[in-house]
Amino acid sequence: MRRMLLTVAILCALTLTGAAQQPLPRFEVASVKPSPVQVVSVRQAGGRLTLALPLRGLIARAYGIPSSRVVGGPPLMSRSFDVSAKAGSPDTTPAEMDQMLKSLLLDRFQLMAHSEMRETDIWVLRLAKNDGTLGPRLKRSSRSCLTVAEFNAQIEEGKAVREADDPCGRPPMVFQRTQTGQPISLLLDLLRFQCCASIEDRTGLTGRFDWDLPDDTPPDVDPNAPRLDGTSWLFTVFERQLGLKVEAAKGKESFLVIDSVEPPTPD
Repeated sequence: MRRMLLTVAILCALTLTGAAQQPLPRFEVASVKPSPVQVVSVRQAGGRLTLALPLRGLIARAYGIPSSRVVGGPPLMSRSFDVSAKAGSPDTTPAEMDQMLKSLLLDRFQLMAHSEMRETDIWVLRLAKNDGTLGPRLKRSSRSCLTVAEFNAQIEEGKAVREADDPCGRPPMVFQRTQTGQPISLLLDLLRFQCCASIEDRTGLTGRFDWDLPDDTPPDVDPNAPRLDGTSWLFTVFERQLGLKVEAAKGKESFLVIDSVEPPTPD
């Protein structure tokens, strides 16, 4: 009886392991070579991917996290590599490409890593005033325009581009200074791109908003001020024009800890 129970337990464990470890998609063809340059712009279209990054950057891209949250590993992590790869279909999505890049790292670099939550320095976005008053260039919107994520989701669902047109009459863009009918999360994306890779929304604002950030630095703000402290011109513009404040804080973030990684196997 005990042997039967043990057999059942092992079979259950194997079933759960198989369900949790679905095979990752792979590139049809991939070349990996040492790169003489640190960074080359990513070119990704028609099922093809070409880029050059330090190994730490390649891992960060594959796992969808900032390079600063990929920790540990040998000196190899700072060496750059050219990756030129082709998927089996020209319709392969960016998300599928990242999964294929992960497969490449596991296969060619023998990457082994694990996730770990750690306390770290982050940025937070808050309301600048206790009464919740918004700035002159941030207003609640009467419209709900398509976000970039919503647009991409429709494309990945197989809808034609013309069927996924923005109901507000223009394609969604992440880094435009003027936005209509967008959630506050898009402002966080802008801050992540400009200065603050790890930032949390603590404004409590829900719904859609219109905003219009000035094209030029306000005349009373020093354009040469440091960009990563409380006197940053960008932070000042956010506070004065949008009524939102960017502050340093402590928070928990998921880090990818490198257990081991090897030089890539030959093409």
